[in-house]
Amino acid sequence: MDAVTESSVVEPTAQRSPVRRRLTILASGAIMASLMLIGAFSIGVWVGAGRPDTTATFGGFGGGAPRGVGANGGGAPGALGGVQPPGGQGQGAAAVFNVLSRPADIIGQIASLNGDSLTVNSQLGARVVTLTADTKILLSDGTAGSRADLQQGRVAGIVGTAANGGLSFTAEEVAVVTGQ
Repeated sequence: MDAVTESSVVEPTAQRSPVRRRLTILASGAIMASLMLIGAFSIGVWVGAGRPDTTATFGGFGGGAPRGVGANGGGAPGALGGVQPPGGQGQGAAAVFNVLSRPADIIGQIASLNGDSLTVNSQLGARVVTLTADTKILLSDGTAGSRADLQQGRVAGIVGTAANGGLSFTAEEVAVVTGQ
């Protein structure tokens, strides 16, 4: 039993080779980076949930918008994002809503105007938009419009600010297709 010498005993804390240690560190780093990316993506999806008409998810002028919505979104030729303006052939969303300061957050057909509340039927459902004294109303030819131009059945593109997780929306600008 005394045949065991000191040199043949393997210590539990024996050193690994430098190559194996580097591979372990690289693999651990790759796993950590992957977990961080998955976490960041999950947080982004969670934050974006419940905000269907923001440009981040809705896309405005085709920047990620569902098919049939936005300037590049399809629909019939000349149609406004899949919604046909009154009077037959439309001008196309790009030609109509280029009067806005930025891509429209909401595009849809006006359902009603009650006081300061404008209801618009967008591709993602009915949206109630609050108008303020500072809301700029523009006609599709770029001239100034008024609340009288916000008539039921007309198509509108709206730029504004969402609040309460996208549940409320205040209009900064409204561009209205007035027909031909």
